[in-house]
Amino acid sequence: LMEFIEMVTGEGQPDLHLEEINCANYPQLIGKTLIELQIRARTGVWVIGSKRGKQHVQLNPPATYTIGPDDRLFIFGTDEQLQKFKDIYLS
Repeated sequence: LMEFIEMVTGEGQPDLHLEEINCANYPQLIGKTLIELQIRARTGVWVIGSKRGKQHVQLNPPATYTIGPDDRLFIFGTDEQLQKFKDIYLS
């Protein structure tokens, strides 16, 4: 995963960042599917992984993935995209 991030954030690329979202802190996300939230379409952010409890990280979760209370989402985007995600989904 880190090698991929280094590759896509190389010289000449926009300043991209990876953030981890603890869904337990954001009940408005719980019970919703990724397709229902339309994260990529609304913010430009990629959901590149999810982790449920102590399970392994699932890369590229499907659009039908339903967010649970013990989930963590790994999101990837520019500062502007990540801020838009926070403004829309975490406020």
